[in-house]
Amino acid sequence: MSQHKRPYLIGGPATVLMVVLLMLVTAGVANAIPRAEPNTNTVLVPVADVYVDKANSGTNFNGYALDIAYSSSAGGNTPSKVVFLKVDLSSVGFPIQSAKLSMYALGGSCGAPAAVNIGIFPVTDNTWTETGLTWPGPTASGGVLTTLTTTTTPGRQETGFDTTLGAWLESQRTGGVATLRLEITTVGNYDFLFDDREQTGKGVGCAVSPLDTTQPQLTVSSTPNAVTLTTFGAADPTVNWPLIVGLGALALFIAAGVVIYRRRAAAHA
Repeated sequence: MSQHKRPYLIGGPATVLMVVLLMLVTAGVANAIPRAEPNTNTVLVPVADVYVDKANSGTNFNGYALDIAYSSSAGGNTPSKVVFLKVDLSSVGFPIQSAKLSMYALGGSCGAPAAVNIGIFPVTDNTWTETGLTWPGPTASGGVLTTLTTTTTPGRQETGFDTTLGAWLESQRTGGVATLRLEITTVGNYDFLFDDREQTGKGVGCAVSPLDTTQPQLTVSSTPNAVTLTTFGAADPTVNWPLIVGLGALALFIAAGVVIYRRRAAAHA
């Protein structure tokens, strides 16, 4: 009486172990594969902008380009002209994770821009108006959010996308408006102009160049770096289930193929 060998089936603990190992490998691969994230950027132009001047504390400078200055003298080192920007956040329909500020530095007889650091500070007092604000203006409600580093060349000057600035703007989004205070933080004697939202193209007693200027812009983003591709990792709270399930199915398909192969091999043994 002939004896048939029992087919070697991976149907016990070995099968379970192999599938578990394959799933773990699958999850690890999925964690390392970049995937597209929804990304939205919105560019905001200030609804109000103006500068205030310590030497002319009772004067409102609406209708002029935005003058920013720092004075270093025997009387002390201090920002002597400060810029305020107010932005309307009501049109932003997503949580803000990062933001960048763009300003256009002017030249001409008003003077060339300087290579300085400009601190961008949060302000929670939004009651000011650009037609009524005078020195010193509302005080900062916290430390510097990010820094705008300028060059000596007239033109676009901007920060990178910054998550600290983005987080603060997000905290103000429910109120619908946010104010930023800009001060030169580099010690020295500096005085130059940025274009304002009305693009008035003039300073106090001087001419501005170039005349083809650009308004201040605040770009807010739904992602930390305003990019559309991120990498899924252990710190990412969002699980990429479609990719994991798809690779898991592939792993099970391979395991099933191994089972079939073993069965056929055993049947012909």
